[in-house]
This record gives sequence, structure tokens and C-alpha cells, in this order.
Amino acid sequence: MPPAAPAGPTATAWTASRGRTASSTRTAPRAAVPGHDLPDRCQRQSVDHLRSADGRFVDLGNYRYTTGSGKNQRTRTWGFLAVSLDRALPHMVLDARANDQLLGSSLPVSLGRRQRLSLEGDFDRHFTLYCPEEYERDALYVFTPDLMALLIDEAGAFDVEIVDRWLFVYSPTPLPMGRAAVVQRMLRIVDTVGAKAISQTDRYRDERVGDFGANAVAPQGRRLRRGVPMAVIGIAAAVIGWQVLAAVLSR
Repeated sequence: MPPAAPAGPTATAWTASRGRTASSTRTAPRAAVPGHDLPDRCQRQSVDHLRSADGRFVDLGNYRYTTGSGKNQRTRTWGFLAVSLDRALPHMVLDARANDQLLGSSLPVSLGRRQRLSLEGDFDRHFTLYCPEEYERDALYVFTPDLMALLIDEAGAFDVEIVDRWLFVYSPTPLPMGRAAVVQRMLRIVDTVGAKAISQTDRYRDERVGDFGANAVAPQGRRLRRGVPMAVIGIAAAVIGWQVLAAVLSR
């Protein structure tokens, strides 16, 4: 089924696509979640998606990538929403608790725990915020209480990423783009979360760069540091525990 045609104030002109390779269409740059650091030889494809034909660039659909080969080949499909921003911003990720899996976060990468920042109210019950170290004040400048309220109300089921001049919203499962209600829900995120993020950051500048006209982020703020996946920690703990137990029983 083709993507449902959107209606309403956000959808003035749209282009639909059933599936093209990411390199052959106008797409947002690969971001840390889920595409950053994918090997160049992996197969990437945006499928069943809609993108704005004029005005602010918005892309909505599913993103499929395949890594490995033979028995090690693995294909994953994520739903995504990409909205272009006016200002370059530090790399920040909101890991939604609502879509956590058995071993914890649904994010395909692990982020360093020292980059976590706790926000006011009950926001931490809904999201875990990651921002580069020493960029805590910048994160607080972006994530004001009204933007946090919109994120909880409109995007609480999704992971969110701000990187460079892009806002990404991710679903760890594919979006059923043939359902008009799903498309309208995602476009509402553009009209609420996206609009507020754009207006909130329209005067942002990285003090480490200084020049507002440069519209740039210092190198230390451009990408979050990776952490050790919880699955690896769990396996290591289990192995060490078994070794200790075996040593005790062998006495």
C-alpha cells in the first residue's frame, strides 16, 4: 500500500516514494541513531516515505539497512521523521522509556552514561537525555519546560535525536505508512515538537565558537561518545560470576 496522502497545514506539497536507495534521493545525512557509523558497504534504503516538495524539508517514512553477509546478515527497519532546523546544535539524544526492550534501551548504539543529564519534573520518567559533557547548559537552553511537555505528550513513544541541523524522531518498528492516522500523528509532531524546537533554537550559538554567523558547533559537541552495551556488560558479569562460582565449588 502506498503512503497515505497527508492533509492539513503541514502538508502543502509532498512527494511520495515506494523505495529508493538513500544515495539516490534527497535525504537527511546519516545520523548517530540509527545510521551513524554504519559501514559504507552496507545497504541502505528509505522506503514508503513522504518528503516535502517545498518549504522546510521534512522526510517521513521507513529506513532499512542491512549489515553483514551470509549467516551473519541482518536487516533492520526503523520508522523515522526528519525535520531540518535553522541552527547547528550539539548532538543530543532522548531515549524514550516507553519503547525499551527486555535488555533496556531500544537504541541500536550505547551512549556513555556520563553524558546523561537529568531534567526537572517527571521528564526523566519518560526520556533519558544524553548531551555532550560540558554542554549541559546548552541542553537546558533547548529543552525548556514547554518543549519537554510537548515531547511527552506528542512523542513519548519515540526516540528523538538532534544532530547538526536536524531533528530526528525514530520508531524501533516500521511505521505503517498506508494508514492515514499514522501519517497525521507524525505530522502533528512536526507542527508541535518540530515547530517549538525551531523557534526555541533560532538564536542559539555555541559559546565555544562565539560567532553567531558561523552557525557551527565546536568539535567536542558535535557527537556523543559511545558506551559499552548493556548486553555486553551482562554477559561479562555472567561469565565472571560463573568463574567465581566454579572456583568456590572446586575448593
